[in-house]
Amino acid sequence: MALTLHMLATDRPGDLGLQQCGTGAQSVVYLLPKTLRVNGRANLVYKRYRPKAPSFRGREAATKVALEQLIGLHHILDLASDGKRIRTALERHVAWPLAVVSRGNAALGVVEPKIDAAFLGAPCDDLTPAVPLERFIRPDGERALLLGQGLHPLDDDGRHRIALQLVATASLLHRIGLVIGDISLRNVMVYVPEHDQRNQASAAFIDADACRPAIGGCGLPQGSTPAFDPPESRFWRRKADAVPDGPKRRYALAMAGLQTQPSDVYKTALLILRMCSCEEEQPTGVRRIRSATQHNTIVDLFGNAGLTALTDALADTPADRPSMAELYRALHGGDPTQSHHETR
Repeated sequence: MALTLHMLATDRPGDLGLQQCGTGAQSVVYLLPKTLRVNGRANLVYKRYRPKAPSFRGREAATKVALEQLIGLHHILDLASDGKRIRTALERHVAWPLAVVSRGNAALGVVEPKIDAAFLGAPCDDLTPAVPLERFIRPDGERALLLGQGLHPLDDDGRHRIALQLVATASLLHRIGLVIGDISLRNVMVYVPEHDQRNQASAAFIDADACRPAIGGCGLPQGSTPAFDPPESRFWRRKADAVPDGPKRRYALAMAGLQTQPSDVYKTALLILRMCSCEEEQPTGVRRIRSATQHNTIVDLFGNAGLTALTDALADTPADRPSMAELYRALHGGDPTQSHHETR
């Protein structure tokens, strides 16, 4: 019997013969058979939420509503000005949820595209896999480790192209009123070819099911990678540590976990900075432009306007940061819906 979405609503997806292809704190990801299609799309995965995860327990109904709204938003984009171009761009660079798997009013998981090299536009005869961006953010002296894993070092053309794709995609998500939340090197998948990275390197955001409206709440909790926490989050965590348990501490912890469009800007700028810091001893820990090499790399890739915008995007005060669209214009110029295809 062919697998159906309804059959995924089981407590033991492994009993369906599905291959596990990823795990996380909140979910387990299973590869779905190519015979299963959703809205005409194949090559899918089933992201099954862990029912006992503290951040998910008790929010199953709210998560179902939020995911259905997110899927609905994607479908109605065609009705908006430039909506078709936005939808096409997002389908190329975001693991957008396609269907909710539920039991009654409770979400169990979500079906999404599999973000592999084929999704990212790799030629069929290229065996280079798509992997998290964090695999490439390492000191230059560790290039041999990449080669030993069948990967190719990221060159300046690849850094430039991937940075523009990510900022353009984030700008479009902000334009339709969303906050991405957990932006990190681990939550971006990239395809980096051996040659012609200027035209073929590509990237996509995963964990899009946790996107939420910029004004309003979300069903699935938005996590945050500690190494990417913005200054405002660290400020509120210090406030929480300084007071005993009670309303003030709970408020401070809630504020520390709040994700916003300005925090998205900070994290995206930090991601780009770390891509440009591989000559540093610990590039994954960099939070500021602190060396002449970083400065020169950024100017070579994005010009002086890009250097200024990235510096502003890392400001301690959220109100002092540019919007994602302003950051994109400083790095590249133009509108993301127009140039997105040029950077794909």
